[in-house]
Amino acid sequence: MRLLSIIFIVFLLSLNIDCSENKDNVSLKGTWQYAEGFDESYLSHPEKLQWRDVEVPFDFRRIQKFSDYTGYLTVRKKFPESIQSRIGLPLSIFLNQLCDVSEIYINTTKIGSLGTVEPYHSAMYRDFLGDIPQNSLLNESDNFLNIVLYAKEGTPLYIAGPDLYMGPAADVYEQYYIQEILSLSLIVFYIIAGLYHLLLFYKRRSEFEYLLFGITAF
Repeated sequence: MRLLSIIFIVFLLSLNIDCSENKDNVSLKGTWQYAEGFDESYLSHPEKLQWRDVEVPFDFRRIQKFSDYTGYLTVRKKFPESIQSRIGLPLSIFLNQLCDVSEIYINTTKIGSLGTVEPYHSAMYRDFLGDIPQNSLLNESDNFLNIVLYAKEGTPLYIAGPDLYMGPAADVYEQYYIQEILSLSLIVFYIIAGLYHLLLFYKRRSEFEYLLFGITAF
């Protein structure tokens, strides 16, 4: 079991190093803008909204006005310069733990959604992974990622993250799947460790710590 643990740790560390060395993906954490309400016309005429700065990830329920809010909230972020310079190449985006109901736009083009308003269906804890269509991007002006959040009274209203990034399509998918493999590997390791300690308890019935560890591992 000790040898298996060492091999497993080395395997996880190698995956983590590969993931951390992916420097082409750009984090979207930092300063965004938000405004109350949403209408599709706002995407092409953002001046209709009163924008305020916010540091994302952020739980908007921390703002008194949105603590028990029902309605839409529009948040946006200008493309980082390093992504703007890559327009014309395949690009993708990953957003971790958005609001229960959310719609994702690149400028005025909708590229995906999570959950539904009518009927209300929550997509809590779901992630968004998608490609950025080339026809949604502007070559001669700034590009914006727009996310429309919807909350029903008492439901979450946040962009939780912590993983929010965009970049070359191949790099975004690579980082996403490495993270998934890491998560799955940990689950498998806990199951194996749990079964191993249950087996030890089967052979040593007086040592209840093996039973307790085996049960808690699941």
